Amino acid sequence: MLVYLAVSLVPACLWLWWLRRQDVYDPEPVSLVLGSFFGGMVMALPAIVIQWLLTKALIQRPEGIWYAPGTGSFDEAVLYCFGIVAPVEEYLKYRAVRAGAWKSPEFDEPMDGIVYMGSAAVGFATLENALYMRGYGASILAIRMLLSTFLHVACSCIIGVQLGLARFKPQEERRLLAKGFALAVVIHGAYDFLALYQPVAGFLALFLLVAGLNVARRSFLTNIEAALESSPFKPRTTLMPQKGVRSSRQNIAAASPP
Repeated sequence: MLVYLAVSLVPACLWLWWLRRQDVYDPEPVSLVLGSFFGGMVMALPAIVIQWLLTKALIQRPEGIWYAPGTGSFDEAVLYCFGIVAPVEEYLKYRAVRAGAWKSPEFDEPMDGIVYMGSAAVGFATLENALYMRGYGASILAIRMLLSTFLHVACSCIIGVQLGLARFKPQEERRLLAKGFALAVVIHGAYDFLALYQPVAGFLALFLLVAGLNVARRSFLTNIEAALESSPFKPRTTLMPQKGVRSSRQNIAAASPP
């Protein structure tokens, strides 16, 4: 298990580096990014227990028979994916950030919600990937790194966008978070449903998954652009690069002599 966890940390480090690099105006402390990462990793453990308890309580089966994802009816698959897995996992990743980075004064721009929620999602996916490798072999990491890990990050960053906005609009916090959670749960649940419900499994599911993830990718990058645009640390009136600020090509060109 330790070997699988160590292997899973390789793509995790790349994700953390990329997420923090997007925060070009006021990069977050490495300690808080890692804290969110390990918080998300820890939350993967209660997620397993809570999902097991909810599945046992909500999906009725004959005594001694456990519901196995991918083997049940349409109604059971919908309930499992949209009513159990997606909301539990998204909420626990959120709690990892709310209990940690949210309390820090370093959480001071909308982009921070994306960085911290994304880091928690990477931590959650890292332990999840290690558990999957223990059950299905190391080769499954390649698929999960490209699909499942990105899904976790994209969905959590949807919540992160709203969490970042809520930092500056506390009076609208409930509405913003409800909006973020609803969209994240729908996307997460749809992904799990396509991956688990056997009648749509195979090439059709793969096509829909890739198409859906492409939409999520565009939304993900758009959210990052919007968060950076609304950053209070974005330089507004100067073309000169500032410390900690990555200049755009346009600014560099404008500042260059003819």
